[in-house]
Amino acid sequence: MSHFIKHRLLLAEQMDDLHEKCELLRKYMIENHFEQSLLSSICDWGQRAIIKIQEIAENTLNDLHEKMEKVKSQAEISINKIISEFELNSKTDDYKEIEHVRWSKEILELRGKDIPRWDFFDFFHVFMYLFVSGIRFHYKIEFISICNKNL
Repeated sequence: MSHFIKHRLLLAEQMDDLHEKCELLRKYMIENHFEQSLLSSICDWGQRAIIKIQEIAENTLNDLHEKMEKVKSQAEISINKIISEFELNSKTDDYKEIEHVRWSKEILELRGKDIPRWDFFDFFHVFMYLFVSGIRFHYKIEFISICNKNL
């Protein structure tokens, strides 16, 4: 058998395989498997996204609460120290104007530094920043993964 005939037979086999694959793909698409598979993947991704968003929101709130408790605790320690010094010196009637100035200054510094004076919008912006940052990180990767899986 000549080389040309062998090559034509091999090519014919490859064409038959390709035709069979095309027929399977057409059947798959006609029976809606492709669409159902894609829709199912997107639906699953949506459910996972909702769960992950809830987890991120909960973690963000917990982190924010933890930080606020730490600030509150540090402020309480500083305030208690000032109060103790003030009460001790008041009982013994042993204080001077310079101490009054120092305590006043410490309290003002404490109010400005340790005790946050945030309003609702400040909390909202911090929460949204942490929340959205967490979502971007998790879902950029997952969305790319789903797209690659379905292609």
